[in-house]
Amino acid sequence: MTDKPLPSLPETLELATGAALTSAGLVMASHLTPGTKDHALAFLAIYGTMMNTVLGRALRFTFTERIEPFMRGFTWRYGADPVEAHAKFEATAKANENNPTFNDAVYRSFRQMMDAADDSVMPALGSMGGLYSSQGKKADAFFRGFGRVLCDLEAGELQQLTKLLKEIDALNEQDQDFWLDVAIDWQEVDDKDEPFLWIVQTASSGHRAPGFEWMPRFFTLLKRESLARNKSSRYESKRNFESGDLAMYIEAAVIKQMLEILAPMSSGPTTSSSAESSGQA
Repeated sequence: MTDKPLPSLPETLELATGAALTSAGLVMASHLTPGTKDHALAFLAIYGTMMNTVLGRALRFTFTERIEPFMRGFTWRYGADPVEAHAKFEATAKANENNPTFNDAVYRSFRQMMDAADDSVMPALGSMGGLYSSQGKKADAFFRGFGRVLCDLEAGELQQLTKLLKEIDALNEQDQDFWLDVAIDWQEVDDKDEPFLWIVQTASSGHRAPGFEWMPRFFTLLKRESLARNKSSRYESKRNFESGDLAMYIEAAVIKQMLEILAPMSSGPTTSSSAESSGQA
């Protein structure tokens, strides 16, 4: 048997894309009536090669742009030293070659890497995949849900989300409540309404962080993925704080779990210096 060199990454990705397109085309054709099947197969024959090249190129471009920051976050979970971390991951992958839990976590992590809207979340997605694979954890509802949240973030939003979670965690540092009523409200400062974030304890008191940047859609994203829920009814206001993007009811442990995933991107430890207790909203 003649030894042949392994195909290059571009060739591998284009071959995989071609195989996927061919399979999809054959499956599609098998569900068509005889009259339309010939047209579908003719279309596949004419445009299949072109689409193979175009999609293969797009897949290769996305992969090569994202794999380095993704793997930086991934291997960070295997050790601080890049060389040692790579060796540990390689040994773990070999030991778990036939482990469906390990392989599923890696596969789903790779899918998230390719599906994300913005490159900035690559280290975070890698961090989550590395954490789950290194600990032998099954890719559970949190993995899938928070992965979808990260994949939906636009440029600049990862930093905002990290800040939001760190602020919530800091506001809860004193009381260490298990479940948190979190709301965004406004207060008048120099004749202008400015938003602030607070953890509601009664209808008129709680811990709050003034001067907070308005982040209108993160509550909705987290609730969409069942990482949070609509608020309890103890905060009565003329505004509707029980649903929508102004409030959420979230478990403190979930906040810490998300911050653990975002640890490689953290610019510093969470502090409570911005938190203050308020007797009146």
